[in-house]
Amino acid sequence: MIGVVMAGGRGSRMNIDAEKLLLGRKKPVIMHVIDSMRESRCFSNLYGIVSPNTPATSEYLRQKGIPIMETQGRGYARDLSDVLCRLDGPVMVLSGDMPHMDASIIRKVSLLYNPDHAWKSVVVSKELADANDIDVKYLVRVRDVQCCYTGVSVINASAISDAAPVPETYAILDDVRIAFNINTMRDYESLGTA
Repeated sequence: MIGVVMAGGRGSRMNIDAEKLLLGRKKPVIMHVIDSMRESRCFSNLYGIVSPNTPATSEYLRQKGIPIMETQGRGYARDLSDVLCRLDGPVMVLSGDMPHMDASIIRKVSLLYNPDHAWKSVVVSKELADANDIDVKYLVRVRDVQCCYTGVSVINASAISDAAPVPETYAILDDVRIAFNINTMRDYESLGTA
């Protein structure tokens, strides 16, 4: 399986000059995700997905020896689509702003991969998000449950092309480790000394 870490967003809701994925107390938040991916031992290759919006993150990943793939920075969906058209086989996508990510939840997500499903998005229930004071932007109904996107997906990249729409399936995995993303300074400050 190939692992990709989305790291090319503007972070506009943070209202700061620094790139949000480089924020951190013990280490930059993106390294929490990358280290967890490495520790999971699920991936043959791992890439940081960067854009012109994140030059410092791009340089940081280069210095750490983490392979990068550059996109045009036209938004999460377009950049991810661009990357998937360059890859083949099973791919796990994670957002770079998930500080609670760990190897065990990544291994659990990897088991959701099914080559017959081109795209499986991992979602959490809105109930879990509300109970953990997680701000929700996008909702989807899955088996009569109101759910939130997490930024985590398992994809058969061999089934992706520029032109054809891809059917999306969903897996509900109610776990705060994949529910929480840093999107605002309030989110970041809630981490305490993490």
